[in-house]
Amino acid sequence: MPEHAVNQARLTGTVVQLSVLRYTPSGVAILTLEIDHASQVLQAGSYRAISFSLEITALGDAAIAASQLMLGGIYTFEGFWAPAHYRTQ
Repeated sequence: MPEHAVNQARLTGTVVQLSVLRYTPSGVAILTLEIDHASQVLQAGSYRAISFSLEITALGDAAIAASQLMLGGIYTFEGFWAPAHYRTQ
């Protein structure tokens, strides 16, 4: 795989929704949460306001750690981009 083909994401946002920690049939911890992000970015010489919500799925140890987050708390999340299901784009 080419070295430039790296799938990494880091985003800071406010936790607005947090599911109950659950487990897959194979015993893997899974948790979903929704975060709101707002920032400004310099684009073409002027600032552009960015605001969106994003659903995040955490698995394994990350899910267990995320289950301790507080609603309304601001956190930085690191991970990778992937479709919600293997059949989606």
